[in-house]
Amino acid sequence: MSKVLLTLRPKSYGEATIEISAKDPAENITVAKFKYSSLIVGVETSSAASFQVFPNPFNSIVVLNHRERNQKLIVYNAMGQQIKLCDYIPEEMDLSSHPAGLYIFKTSQGEMVKVLKL
Repeated sequence: MSKVLLTLRPKSYGEATIEISAKDPAENITVAKFKYSSLIVGVETSSAASFQVFPNPFNSIVVLNHRERNQKLIVYNAMGQQIKLCDYIPEEMDLSSHPAGLYIFKTSQGEMVKVLKL
């Protein structure tokens, strides 16, 4: 049996499907399909570094703490789908209409970005 190492690097962020097919010496073809979703997590820069979201884990309401509330806020679910977009950072956010799970909070102003997992 021979092994092949395949390394893939996505060109952008989001959801994608990868399809791999292989043919054996008897001309049998095997196809494997994979779906993946990618997001940036853990980026910290100066002004955005003070952004905090709590409690973690939360039930339905999260408190957002940031000294500069005039920044755009985007919330993504674990699949990378945008579920909320705010022109400013509110003091609280109600997520009770969304199922329990992993959420990504991204705030930005100009070129400064902060991403948090909750």
